[in-house]
Amino acid sequence: MTTTTPLLVAVDGSSAASAAIRYAAQEAKRLETGLQLVHVVPNYLPISPMMPLSPSDLDAPAMKILRRAAKQARTLLGSEKVTATLLHGPRVATLVDLADDVPLVVIGSQQRPAFERLVTGSTLVGLASRAKSPVVGVPDHWMPGEPHHRIVVGIRSAAEAPDLVRRALETGEALGASVVLLHAWELPSEYDDLLVTHGDREEWNARAHRDIDSVLAVVQAAHPDVQVEVRVVHGQPARVLQVASRDADLLLLSRRRRAFPVGHLGGTGRALLHHAACPVEIVAPVAEPLETPQPGSRAGREPVEVN
Repeated sequence: MTTTTPLLVAVDGSSAASAAIRYAAQEAKRLETGLQLVHVVPNYLPISPMMPLSPSDLDAPAMKILRRAAKQARTLLGSEKVTATLLHGPRVATLVDLADDVPLVVIGSQQRPAFERLVTGSTLVGLASRAKSPVVGVPDHWMPGEPHHRIVVGIRSAAEAPDLVRRALETGEALGASVVLLHAWELPSEYDDLLVTHGDREEWNARAHRDIDSVLAVVQAAHPDVQVEVRVVHGQPARVLQVASRDADLLLLSRRRRAFPVGHLGGTGRALLHHAACPVEIVAPVAEPLETPQPGSRAGREPVEVN
């Protein structure tokens, strides 16, 4: 596969940004394209009045960050394949605008405590939640090495799976990797215990397996040489997928379809962006979902009164 549009890489001077550059350079070589490095100086600085600063005061350190990132990228890819741009504005909105027409957006995933992310926010999550192009979050420890030749795909529902499975098979074919379609489910504890006790877990697993197989049957014809495994696991989805990411080269997830034009990134996606062992690619929903009611949905159900 070849593309003339460079990949977009958001950099901030962190170790995670260095990992993102390493991953993006590897992908750029595979896709025979270049890299566009971007550092965005925020237009709002939440600091004390005793330390007054304006965004322009950050230009000098910002340029230092960008030059360091450009040097790393050019060492890996060549000077002619790398551009570096300094921008000012709201970080997430600026990057989302730039991501409209690029084949891939790459950004580092800094392993920070949950409370710190709650207080400071996360450019990674904001970008992955809103960008129209696929966004890859790269763990700060990621290094190129011997591949596992395995892509794991988190399947939330069969209705939302076709675009995600199609992209996984395309990527698997390009990388010579097998694809694992993994659906993990767990009900709230008071219901989950009852299901396990009454042996309904096997029936639920079999039904989910059939739903995924039906999607695969439509999509796989275009990629017959890609080895695919379907797994249905009873367990907390984020935990199951995090474990699966330990021996994968890439974890693929899709944003949920909601009223918003580009979908919504749920709790599982947010958790895995920060804690997966491998790079995580978030794919925006494209086509309208199939009209397939999910177990426990309100479709076709009447209220039940309990005396």
